[in-house]
Amino acid sequence: MYLSPRVVLVFLSSLLLIQSVSSQTDPKPDPIIDDKARQIVADSIKAIRKIDSAKVEIISKVSVKMGDVEDGYQKLYVLAWKRPNLFAWRFIEGNEGLSVVSDGKNLTWYVPSTDSYAQAPAPASITELTVFPDDENIVRGIPNPEWVYLDFFAGPEGLDAFLKNASIMAYAGDEKINDRDAHRIELTRGDFPYTIWIAADDPQVPLRIQPNWNEFVGRGQEAQTEGMSIENTISFDGWVIDDSVDPDLFAFDIPKSARKADSLTNAISMPPLAPDFVIPLMDGGEFSLSKMRGKNYVILDFWATWCPPCRASMPIMEKIAEKYKDKGLYILSLNQQETASKVTQFLESNGFSPNVALDDGAISQLYEVTGFPTFVLIDKDGMIRDYIPGFDPDIEKRIVKMMSGEEKEPSEENETQTSETKEG
Repeated sequence: MYLSPRVVLVFLSSLLLIQSVSSQTDPKPDPIIDDKARQIVADSIKAIRKIDSAKVEIISKVSVKMGDVEDGYQKLYVLAWKRPNLFAWRFIEGNEGLSVVSDGKNLTWYVPSTDSYAQAPAPASITELTVFPDDENIVRGIPNPEWVYLDFFAGPEGLDAFLKNASIMAYAGDEKINDRDAHRIELTRGDFPYTIWIAADDPQVPLRIQPNWNEFVGRGQEAQTEGMSIENTISFDGWVIDDSVDPDLFAFDIPKSARKADSLTNAISMPPLAPDFVIPLMDGGEFSLSKMRGKNYVILDFWATWCPPCRASMPIMEKIAEKYKDKGLYILSLNQQETASKVTQFLESNGFSPNVALDDGAISQLYEVTGFPTFVLIDKDGMIRDYIPGFDPDIEKRIVKMMSGEEKEPSEENETQTSETKEG
């Protein structure tokens, strides 16, 4: 069984929401702050504030076990700065990332998952940088993604920001991290516990952070989390201090396809960009999703001849395609892993003539399709506006809503298709 990074994050978010609501009624104990731990963190932040320029790779690894199912993912970022006001938090690879770059004139936030961005004037100095100006619960989504630790490196509050809502800060001894001596600090901010390792020698920079998801999500939720294990390690590798930092890191080229939002929150909440693909058509030529952008609304219909709901939906979809073709509607029927002769025989015997392409499974995997039929509604900007597992008798209304420009978020009831309406 495959658990996509998006599924893992949604699952964690639901647990965190339950946990945050239940913890609101818990009494808050008095903070326990170890003097040695406080001094180590204070010295580290002071040392960082003295560094004129720096660069480091940040690797976040997540491993999730749920019973017999095991999966995970890895993300790579580059963090860099050059005082007074050049700053870069660049998402390099992985899933669900975010980039924040100040080139000295503009501060740009770019969200690759929605291909959108927001901008503001660059701060006069890094210590005035507000990395997340909007509601942090919306921006961060969950309490401890990788960028939650940026207040360690930037912002006006320094140690006060790092200690905000700290209930526990304790020195837990010294260890070797990547052949460097490091202080181990156990820290709880709000209700969330994690461990941070800080270099014992100069410069006293963070070397590793390990959020304790298991302790957090397990509190009071033993039934929901039984058999689940979450491991998350964030490593700071290859520190380059006060040396030449590539100036291109601070020159952010916004993709031509990106849409501008009026805030970071809105950039993050924009509908996701449909993954691009090119595939040959059975009647000749090829289909390119990117070439449809700006011209056509597109419906991807994932189907198979052996699927009764797929066969039942086909004449309905053909009528919809004909009815709205003058409004730019294009329906691509992606047959799932069947031979051309079998598909041709089925279409000819039933008098159907859709735009058909033979998908070997690559496109259905790209769109995380788990049953047939599945319909993906994509607007002229190339954004996914609706995702319909199983055939919905009201699909025409949903298509019209998309074409009329009304945003449509899939509801839970649209996803509760039974085995009678979903095959595979």
